[in-house]
Amino acid sequence: MSNDPNLQEPDAPDADEAPPSPLAAIVQFFLVPLAVVILAVTVFLVFGYMTHETKGLDDYLQDVRVGKLNRRGQAAYELSLRVAADPEAARKAGVGPAALALFQDPTLDDPAIKRYLVLVLGALRDPSATETLVGALKADDRDTRKHACFALAAIADPAAVDGLVELAKREEDAEIKKVAIYALGKIGDARAVPQLEVAMDDPNPAISWQAAFSLAECGDPSSRALLRRLLDPAYVAATPRIQSDEQTEIRLNAVRALARVAESADLALFADLGQRDPDLKVRDAALKAATALAQPTPAAATPTP
Repeated sequence: MSNDPNLQEPDAPDADEAPPSPLAAIVQFFLVPLAVVILAVTVFLVFGYMTHETKGLDDYLQDVRVGKLNRRGQAAYELSLRVAADPEAARKAGVGPAALALFQDPTLDDPAIKRYLVLVLGALRDPSATETLVGALKADDRDTRKHACFALAAIADPAAVDGLVELAKREEDAEIKKVAIYALGKIGDARAVPQLEVAMDDPNPAISWQAAFSLAECGDPSSRALLRRLLDPAYVAATPRIQSDEQTEIRLNAVRALARVAESADLALFADLGQRDPDLKVRDAALKAATALAQPTPAAATPTP
C-alpha cells in the first residue's frame, strides 16, 4: 500500500457483481459492429441507386464523351442497357445520332466503348447506322465485329448484304462467321443465297446448319434436305459437343425453317413428328406447321379485264 495520502487505492471488485455473459460479449463485439457495417452499406446502396435512377441518357452520353477513362467504358455499358430496355425513349431523346457520332469519332480508340456503342445502334434499329456498322465488320476487335453482325441483323437493312457476305467469306473465327450468316438470314435478301449455299457445305455443323436456316429465311428451298435431316433426333444427338437443350432448339429452328419452304411432301413428315416425336416442344411446333401447310392456298383474284 502506498504511503502517499493523495493516492487512492482502486476499489475492490464487488463480490456480488457477475462477469459478462458470453451472449453479451457476442452482442458487444460482433453484432453491434455488424449492424453498423450493414447500415453503412445500405446507405451507400440507396444513394447509389438514387443517383443511378436520376441519371438521364444525355448524362451517359456526356460521360462517354468526356468522362474519366475508367468511367467512359462503364457509362457506355450502362447506356447500352438503358437503350435496350426502352429503345423508343432513346430514339425520342436523339441517342442514335449522338451514339453514331461518338462511334465515328477518330479519337475514340477504346474497343470496349465501341462494342457498347454498336449494341446501342443495333437496339435502336436505325438504318442510318448501317454504313458505319458495315465498316465495323472490318474492325480488329473480334467482339466489335460480332456485335456489328447482331446489330445489322436487328436493323435488317439490305444495304448490309454485301458487307456481311464478304465477312462470311473471309472470316476465320467460326462464331463470327455463324453470326454473319445469321444476319444474312434476318435480312432475307436473295443476293446472299450463293454464299449461304457455300456455307451449307462447311464442315463445321454450327455454320452449315445456320446456313440452312438462313437460306429458308431467304425463301430458298435448297436447304430442304438438310432441314429434314435435322428433324431426326438421332442425327442431331450424334453430333459431337451438342447438349440436350441445344438439340431441342436446333430441331425447333429446323421445323420453323422447313415450314417456310415446305412442299406438299413435307406434310407427312410434320404430321408424323407431331404424333411421335419424343420432344414435346418439337411435337407442338410440328403440329402447327402441319396445320398451316394443310390450309388451302387462297385462290388468286381474277384480274379485271
